[in-house]
Amino acid sequence: MTVSTIRRLENGDPGVSVGTLAMVFLTLGESGRLADLLDIGKDDIGLALSVSTLPRRVRSSG
Repeated sequence: MTVSTIRRLENGDPGVSVGTLAMVFLTLGESGRLADLLDIGKDDIGLALSVSTLPRRVRSSG
């Protein structure tokens, strides 16, 4: 892994691969954090965005 890649990762570059991120977490002994990133229930922003796309009302079928 290059210094350039680490800098890109630290700067939040979306072009850094998930594999690189996983390697950093494993190297730092933080593999549990990787699992947390993949847990939909712990993604507050993702959940909020999902809820915002739901229809406001549901029509009755009768």
